[in-house]
Amino acid sequence: MARLGYFLLCDAAIRTSGKMNALGIFNTICVGSVPTLHPHLALLAEILDEPGEHTFQFHFKASDETDIIPASPEGKFRIGEMGFQEVVIEIGNLPLRQEGFLSVEIWVDGKKLGQRDLMVRKLALPST
Repeated sequence: MARLGYFLLCDAAIRTSGKMNALGIFNTICVGSVPTLHPHLALLAEILDEPGEHTFQFHFKASDETDIIPASPEGKFRIGEMGFQEVVIEIGNLPLRQEGFLSVEIWVDGKKLGQRDLMVRKLALPST
């Protein structure tokens, strides 16, 4: 049965020298106004399971459980003999329609494996 080692929201995730690097890990996006678009984020997950072929999807849900964007296309990955695999997906221009929490869900082999909450917070702009 699949397990989640970690699930991070970050600015970028890159592999160098055999190591995965997560840059700019966050759980809050501060904006000047809503609605707006967040230009870029990366989702990084470590999935532990039996060796073999597996599928994954990410879902972005508003607090009322509606989809913020369509679910990511189903991706495929292979878990080797070590029993884990890192998965990265990059999202550009994420629509943020309102303040509050949204959830980012990861699904593996058609089952929800876990989720991360993301806070969208409107900051007051300084008056001139």
